[in-house]
Amino acid sequence: MPITWRDYWPPLLAFGSCWAFAIWQLKTEWNLNPQYAYGWITAPLALFLLWRDSEQNPAEHNSQTKTLWILATPTVIMLLPLWIVREANPDWRLLNWAFFFCAAIPTVAWFFSNGGVTRVRILAFPLFFFMTSVPWLLSWDLKFAQYLQQKVSLVVLEVLLLLGRDAELEGHLIRLATCTIGVDEACSGIRGLQSSVVVGFFLGHYFRFQILSRVVLVIMGILCAFLLNLFRAGFLAYLSASKGTDMASKWHDPIGIAESVGTLILLLFLVLLLKKGFSVKTSSGFSDDSHGSFAFLHQPCHRPFAWFTIIWLTLTLLSTNLYYWYHERNLPLNTPVQVDLHNQTRTFEKHRISDAIRAQLHYNEAVSARWKSTQNLDFLGFYCRWEQGSGSPLALAVHTPEVCLQLRGYRLIEDQDEILINIPGANQPVPFEAQTFSYHSEIVHIFRCYWPDRLLDGKFPGFPKQGYSTSGRLRAAFKGFRNPGATMIAIGLFENSIIRNFDLAKEAVERELATKVKAS
Repeated sequence: MPITWRDYWPPLLAFGSCWAFAIWQLKTEWNLNPQYAYGWITAPLALFLLWRDSEQNPAEHNSQTKTLWILATPTVIMLLPLWIVREANPDWRLLNWAFFFCAAIPTVAWFFSNGGVTRVRILAFPLFFFMTSVPWLLSWDLKFAQYLQQKVSLVVLEVLLLLGRDAELEGHLIRLATCTIGVDEACSGIRGLQSSVVVGFFLGHYFRFQILSRVVLVIMGILCAFLLNLFRAGFLAYLSASKGTDMASKWHDPIGIAESVGTLILLLFLVLLLKKGFSVKTSSGFSDDSHGSFAFLHQPCHRPFAWFTIIWLTLTLLSTNLYYWYHERNLPLNTPVQVDLHNQTRTFEKHRISDAIRAQLHYNEAVSARWKSTQNLDFLGFYCRWEQGSGSPLALAVHTPEVCLQLRGYRLIEDQDEILINIPGANQPVPFEAQTFSYHSEIVHIFRCYWPDRLLDGKFPGFPKQGYSTSGRLRAAFKGFRNPGATMIAIGLFENSIIRNFDLAKEAVERELATKVKAS
């Protein structure tokens, strides 16, 4: 008896729901982080590759019900605790991988139960290709981006020196006589490198190259992306030095688009060169006449397992909402806070916040600035705001001052003890972490705090000792504590003839915060 839609819509709904959970988790990063925006393209391309590799008339196999239950059930069940943890930590990148595997393993089990390893082979590359859109762990991402920024900055510096420009490198900043050039995340080349790898994988599989040819294509794509990015960064630096930073800003995005298009054209040329010039071999056993089918959607699945999966995922959504409602209903409110860095200043200069910082912190509102106070003290500050249910502020565990400021030429001198600062209107002293940095020949003291709208355990959290770790994330989920809304405040003060040490800086910062932060 032929299989009809009535027979296979339950498994499609079951396994499709598993992938819906995974994509719902990934969409935050795809939407907010330009580095991973290609994820929205990768998902349909992976489905296209699966369609293209599927035979139009596959051999029929008896479904192995036992195999499906053994392999898929544990990962389906794991979606419930993972979703509970996810509600408290929506931007925890480790969960991206957990949800990916909880969707991939049941799918592999479904294919394996209907044809064994032979059936799974058509699924292998599309899954691997989709995996390229799963964000790396945040600490890895930061380290790699910083490494690329440093290397590109060195090359750009050498180019400017060869062109006769007097330049000096500080972190990822290049100081010229007329301006300062920053090699930001976009100019580091990390986006181009990742995009070239994804495109190289896709083209290699689409044209059915053998493994060695695919490796050559990906490596050459990486080299092309890196060289084009060096040209882009060098050209923008030259524009900044000769025409001013406004001209460089005007050309920043068009040259970035030209770099991406250029990488794609070079990769297509490499494909043509491999096929026509070197006549490389392609994988055997594939034919456009016999492949290209949605037959992979028609394979049977044990109906009780499909209904178990559908019911379990429905209960996962309902029980998670009930779980957090129960735990959060009586959480005490913290003192509301409003921040206005511009208030009572002599001079005020607003700074651009990079795309990488926005993607890492997932905030709803933020301001970065440098100003002189009415007492002529030199301050810098940053604050950001998360509304209830938005990204988790726990990303601040990785985005620390020593990570952020060192790229702008600051060097950590000393970690200070946590201090308490009195904020007018607050019910209790607010804990701040403090650090001392050097910047050129100057010393700057940095203070920051985390100010939640509701208090877990009724206590004002320390920063960053309570909750900003893996154990803290799990503890928040165990306590039923999602992001209730929060504010992060960071303020720095440069030493001068009046502010000569940390204690004097603390007193001056406390007075300045009284004019910038209103708690009521």
